[in-house]
Amino acid sequence: MKKIHNHIKISFVIFLAVLILTCITHKIYYRNVFFTGTYINNNYVGKMSIEESLTFFKEEHFKEENVTLTLDEQKWEVPLEQFLLADFNDLNLALVNIKREQRVINPLKYFTIIRNHKKEHAKYNLDLFDNQAIKKKLDEIAQEVNYEPLDANMSVRNGDVEISNHQRGKVLNIEQTKAVIISNMQAGLYTTNVELKVKEPEVTADDLKTLNVTDKVTSVSSNFTDSTENRIYNIKKAGNKIDHFLLWPGQEFSFNEVVGKANKENGYKESLIIVDSEFVPGYGGGVCQVSSNLYNAALKTNLEIIERHNHGRPVSYFDLGWDATIAYPYLDLKFKNNSPYGVLIDIHYTETEIITDFYSFPPAFPKVELVQSDYEKVEFEVKYKKNIELEPGEESVVSEGKDGYKISTWRNIIFSDGSVYKEKLFSDFYKPVPKVIEKNPEDME
Repeated sequence: MKKIHNHIKISFVIFLAVLILTCITHKIYYRNVFFTGTYINNNYVGKMSIEESLTFFKEEHFKEENVTLTLDEQKWEVPLEQFLLADFNDLNLALVNIKREQRVINPLKYFTIIRNHKKEHAKYNLDLFDNQAIKKKLDEIAQEVNYEPLDANMSVRNGDVEISNHQRGKVLNIEQTKAVIISNMQAGLYTTNVELKVKEPEVTADDLKTLNVTDKVTSVSSNFTDSTENRIYNIKKAGNKIDHFLLWPGQEFSFNEVVGKANKENGYKESLIIVDSEFVPGYGGGVCQVSSNLYNAALKTNLEIIERHNHGRPVSYFDLGWDATIAYPYLDLKFKNNSPYGVLIDIHYTETEIITDFYSFPPAFPKVELVQSDYEKVEFEVKYKKNIELEPGEESVVSEGKDGYKISTWRNIIFSDGSVYKEKLFSDFYKPVPKVIEKNPEDME
């Protein structure tokens, strides 16, 4: 029994000695090489030293090579070095750090680690490639090859509403292509097919059909017969910005957002505008006739008015209370499509008029009457100014006075059952302009 016990002890000591010797041998062997089963960027480096791995990566990745990107018959070539993030010294340091991770102080753990590496492999990833540089190149290619989708469009021709078909686009799939390029380069492959993906339009013909825009609901016109050539030019320039604008259900229209600033930089010409109740030269004169046309069309279509301002002086093209001035970005005209249907704005011109038509689904819109009330005339004052160059008793009229006005406006909404809803719109005040007369100072004492 004692002999058996001693035999077991001796066997255990021998096994332990062999195990320790094996661990020490493995530790010495793997001191300067990567463990079996080690992969770096999908490249097998097991049992390679750092120097051997450096040579391998230098031959595979740090070489004079072009990366070729292709799309059908098109081809783009980029020097490999442009896509590399790290230089050779950076790679050396990264490999040293990986090897440092594989050093284990306890030699008894080596068997477990080596066995796991053989069984499951140890995979490390180094950032060898510059994602930003690759993306920048793909962005450049995208500028060449992308073609954006076209939304379906709604327009009016000869009084009929027409819908044009949408078109799908194709754009470079940058993220996916970038990932394939990097994967290929890691595998030593330097040719990659550029991938395009279909891009759907935001608005399809079916989308527009659901809006049920079928016919004209409202038409408003105003005359510009006495306007200068510049003023008519400005009217048409602003009107063309709005022509064929489609208001979706619940959408808000902002004149300033759609038309922008009517200044010289945006191509508008000089004409008379109203500033502080006075007509003075300025760029964009005539634009307010477009906004006034729109305001009246929105009223008659029973759309919700969100913002509107009257001029400082009465205008010739609309009666008191029915004008709408614009002063970018402070004064705007805003209204909202409060119907469940689309509202299409169509603007066109004759030799003497601007015509604004709103198209939608006529049976859904009530009849609207626009009414004025509380009319009041505010007579102008007479102001005297001293002028020493005038003789006593002599007068000089500097500017003629203009009466002011107060007016209230209403919208009577007449429904199909004959009921009427009276909506108060605005109470407007058009300031009077004083008459200014110059006199000799002695006459003013």
